[in-house]
Amino acid sequence: MIRFACQVNEWKVLELNIQPDHVHLLLQAKGDDAPADIMHIIKGGTAKKLKELFPNSVESIFARSFWADGYYAGSVGVRDLAQVATYVLNQDKHYVKEPD
Repeated sequence: MIRFACQVNEWKVLELNIQPDHVHLLLQAKGDDAPADIMHIIKGGTAKKLKELFPNSVESIFARSFWADGYYAGSVGVRDLAQVATYVLNQDKHYVKEPD
């Protein structure tokens, strides 16, 4: 769904890494696409579709929202692009969930 939202809006997904409790996404957007608008479309669209597909899930019934309220967005220059792409790609190697 994230890739589809990006395709529809003509954003290029450079890297995507989904962890159990967070997502890392590196995308290329047009200069007039505000990060807040991009995240609103991705988070809002995927949450709406997941609620449609899984109306009886615990999150659809009891949760205020599917996604957490916040996000981090930053810009990447050509010089640092490879380093950021590697960071996103290798998240599963660095991700360690603390025991509850």
